[in-house]
Amino acid sequence: MNTTDNGRALARSRANKRLRNLTIGTAVFGVAATGGLGWLAAVTYDGSSAGATSAVVLTTTADNPATSNSTGATRTSTAAIGTAPAATATPVVTAAGGTAHATTGGS
Repeated sequence: MNTTDNGRALARSRANKRLRNLTIGTAVFGVAATGGLGWLAAVTYDGSSAGATSAVVLTTTADNPATSNSTGATRTSTAAIGTAPAATATPVVTAAGGTAHATTGGS
């Protein structure tokens, strides 16, 4: 029988203990971080939308070829943040001629 102890069992035991401690530490840190972020969100958010009504103004000029119009005029758009978008006209659906075929992706 081979009774030579070369330290592998002790090294494996230390590695398992280190892995266990690392796993427990990661779990504790995750719970603490989640609680901390939840606390921070609760402290900083008062539940009202009063601060969400600031306006954003976007101005484009003819100097930007990607957004310029043919006249070279300046266009300005204003939108209030946190407000509902303006109502748009509902598109009218008309019947088209021919046959229609709809699939759901099945074979």
